Amino acid sequence: MKWLILLIIANIGVFMWGTMTQNTISSEGLLGLSDMDTIQLVEEKRPRLIAEAKKKNKLYATNDLADVSHQRGLAKGKAVNKELAPELAENFASCQRIEYFKNESIAKRAKKILFLQTIAATIRKAENMEQILGYYALIPPSKNLRRAKVKFDRLEKAGFNDLWLFRTGNLKYGISLGFFNSKNKTKKMVDKAIEGGFDAEIKPKVEKTTLYYLTFNQSKKDQVDLTLLEKTLELNTKLHKNPCDG
Repeated sequence: MKWLILLIIANIGVFMWGTMTQNTISSEGLLGLSDMDTIQLVEEKRPRLIAEAKKKNKLYATNDLADVSHQRGLAKGKAVNKELAPELAENFASCQRIEYFKNESIAKRAKKILFLQTIAATIRKAENMEQILGYYALIPPSKNLRRAKVKFDRLEKAGFNDLWLFRTGNLKYGISLGFFNSKNKTKKMVDKAIEGGFDAEIKPKVEKTTLYYLTFNQSKKDQVDLTLLEKTLELNTKLHKNPCDG
């Protein structure tokens, strides 16, 4: 009976040992197969992963180089612009105007002269302009005609012979000592009258009229000689050159 019990226990032990060994071998085998699959999968993807990594690094490097190149280009451009700034300013053409001509025929002559200097000008019209026709050396108006005649007689006795007594207009009862186209000549006559004990002044003769002027584009290195233009046109008035309006 004891031997029967021992035999049964022994068989149970052998059976349990065999089952545990098989499970262990199966587990080890499965683990081994799983690791191999993982290794194989990594090996298969390695070239692609390496290529992607290289591509990404190359892209970063290219972008960095592009940024550096762009910054260098900007710096170089600024340096070139700075060097060329005086030359660009010298060659930059701005609109200028020469004013004024008392009639259109004189303006046309001036335009031809500028054309010979390779300057293309345009004639423009300025209406209702106050034009100074000349200057009076004037004894200011008196309160009435009687007082004006008294001054007139005194001036004649003092040696002033080119006299004119105004009887109408805004200079009524004033006395002209002469009419001049030059302000300097007028001043000489006024100073002479003051030295003789008379009150005298320079009075421009102004009228509203239509005047003409020229507009053209001109760079700093291409200057117009206004003095030469005045002499060529035989003008008795000064010309002025100013920037165009607006």
